[in-house]
Amino acid sequence: MNLSNFQRKMLGWGVLAVVITIITLVLGVTFPIPAAPDAGDELTPLGTMYIRNLTVQGNELIDGAADAIQLVVQGHSTQTSYPNLFVVESSNGTDQFSVTNAGNIYAAGTSDLRGNVSDGGGTFTVADNTQITGIADSIQLLVTGYTTQTTSLFVLENSGGTDQLTVSNAGALFVNGTSDLRGNVSDGGGTFTIADDIAVTGASDFQGSVADSTGNLTIADSTVITGTLDLQGTLSDSNGDLIFPDNLDITGYVYDGGSDLELYDSVHVTGSVTVTADLIVDDVFNIDDTSYTLTGSQTLNPTASFYVINSAGVVTITLGTTGVQAGDFLVLNNISGNNAVIADTNVRTTTGAALTLGQYDVVAFVYNGAAWIELYLAANS
Repeated sequence: MNLSNFQRKMLGWGVLAVVITIITLVLGVTFPIPAAPDAGDELTPLGTMYIRNLTVQGNELIDGAADAIQLVVQGHSTQTSYPNLFVVESSNGTDQFSVTNAGNIYAAGTSDLRGNVSDGGGTFTVADNTQITGIADSIQLLVTGYTTQTTSLFVLENSGGTDQLTVSNAGALFVNGTSDLRGNVSDGGGTFTIADDIAVTGASDFQGSVADSTGNLTIADSTVITGTLDLQGTLSDSNGDLIFPDNLDITGYVYDGGSDLELYDSVHVTGSVTVTADLIVDDVFNIDDTSYTLTGSQTLNPTASFYVINSAGVVTITLGTTGVQAGDFLVLNNISGNNAVIADTNVRTTTGAALTLGQYDVVAFVYNGAAWIELYLAANS
């Protein structure tokens, strides 16, 4: 049998105490029995101890043996989730850390987890709100896929289990609802590709090029351009006609990246068109006509460039200046058998006087900002 040092001391002290007692009884001489040895810091295993309530007042250290469970807290056979198996509380009795009979851990304060947190079954579930307060200049949340990962790396789903946002192992992002992007959306390689339909209900600030991989960019609804529209290719409709079912409001410039802007169909302009370079018309240049049929004295504030005068009687026309601008072009053609007199007001004619247009006569003017200047008079009667 192996005895500890303290056990050997106690055995020797016991033998000495028995001998002294016998001598005292036999000889009648009293000898003092020395004090029992002190155990000091030596701990002696005494076997299994059953203690109903143990209170330790002071610091205690469990200095375990190698390859052994150092502390086991075993619940009673009728143990339920409450009371807990293990509780650490502050001096005022407030629970700071506890372990339930089901294995749930509760920590009242901040947990500094330096190692890995995982579930033995492969899924780690957090049943409450989770906040990550990161440290400076570090990745705050890193999701690393498995070596044979094929499914999504990251999934956000609603309470019904429907995926609302996913990130695939290839980096593809899926968003089930509406994305409100307040900043820039770009690709690190310089090209941002959208492989599906995109609906823009608000303002979009496109800093770069917008293109379709097939070469055709289709806009199926109204488009408002408040800046510069730089058309590098062809603007057309698949059936040959470019139709804008709504107003096309252009406050900037429309131009082609080359030298010519080509319009292959009719263009109806209700406002002003400013051409800062040469305007080349490769086909018939047509000006819509307006019929002017009144008689008597009239003031004409032109809203068109070509007027056909077809009056039932002699008419005197004063050319007005309301709503006109320098450079406006005006052609008058009298097709009636009645004379049309252009009053000598707001005009500069070659004769310095009023003009009289007979049947089929044509006169052209240009406005210089102060008066209508006669360009030509053609007598076609």
